[in-house]
Amino acid sequence: MEPKLILLIIMTLTLIYFRFGSGSRLLKKKSHHYIIPPSSDDDPNWIPIEINEYDKYIFYKQNSEKIIIEEVAKIIRNEFPQIDIDVTSNNEWIQLNVIHSNFADFHKLISLCSFTNGENVIGYCKHKTTKSEDYIVKLDIDAENEHLIGSFQTNQNFGIYLPKSDNDPKGNISKSHVKEIDFQYEINQIPSFT
Repeated sequence: MEPKLILLIIMTLTLIYFRFGSGSRLLKKKSHHYIIPPSSDDDPNWIPIEINEYDKYIFYKQNSEKIIIEEVAKIIRNEFPQIDIDVTSNNEWIQLNVIHSNFADFHKLISLCSFTNGENVIGYCKHKTTKSEDYIVKLDIDAENEHLIGSFQTNQNFGIYLPKSDNDPKGNISKSHVKEIDFQYEINQIPSFT
């Protein structure tokens, strides 16, 4: 065989491997949040927040069966007795106003709602004084139920690793340089805040 033909075959196989085969995953830009992140104090990307400076909401679309608001409130109170919530319905959307909760419980509640209702669950934290600190958060469906992804209104993306979310009262939001979620797109999905 001629060297040109051998080189052409090698280049073709390489292209197929990295473009269409399993090698394509090696070239994709991924967030560092698919690994177990370090504790908040050791994380150079940590963004500490004061959760009490936020009005906290969880929105999700009702699935095919009609959801009874009292049942939703009962399930949440059984799982998270320390959380104070108000549950309302707006057409096909259920809205949870989380009146009182700490950082970890609020974000674990988002995961619970996602687990029971599917992927149409959006957590919204509205800062009481600084609009640019508002953020959207949802379960990362590509990862397990341990990871949330989100975005501040400035479109600074971040991740939250739920098993370590209660290690610090200021949470464990870790900024990401990979854009996985768009704040404006997600907020437009919620009818009350469009």
